[in-house]
Amino acid sequence: MRTAPSAGALYPITIFVLDREGVHEYQPQSHSLRSARVGDLRAKLKAVGLDQPSVGGAPVYFVLTIDASRIDSKYGAKAERYGLLEAGHVAQNVLLQATGLGLVGVPIATFDEHRVTKLLNLPPNFRPVYLIPLGYASDN
Repeated sequence: MRTAPSAGALYPITIFVLDREGVHEYQPQSHSLRSARVGDLRAKLKAVGLDQPSVGGAPVYFVLTIDASRIDSKYGAKAERYGLLEAGHVAQNVLLQATGLGLVGVPIATFDEHRVTKLLNLPPNFRPVYLIPLGYASDN
């Protein structure tokens, strides 16, 4: 019941959503968010996003992570590759849906992975691979 293909239907992607209230983990089974951390971390995300202009000012961020251990047993050395491909499919779906809702977003792949992991207090097996800031287009 998901909109992105997954190698072996093992779903190594976990999505975290950051907003002014904190960090939330997306729960695909119930299509809901579970609070993972309280507090607005969006400004701190700009620093770990290497001060890129598109990181820091958006009202909402999606952080896509891969847990390759979910697919290692089946795909071995190809697990990370398949996880990265799936992250691309998920990112595309997020951006297409955002566009359909009149929002703009950009996939960011250049950031300090270690600092994002620490900032969001991610489990050690979760590797952040995309930051996706979302918001409304500026009138400028």
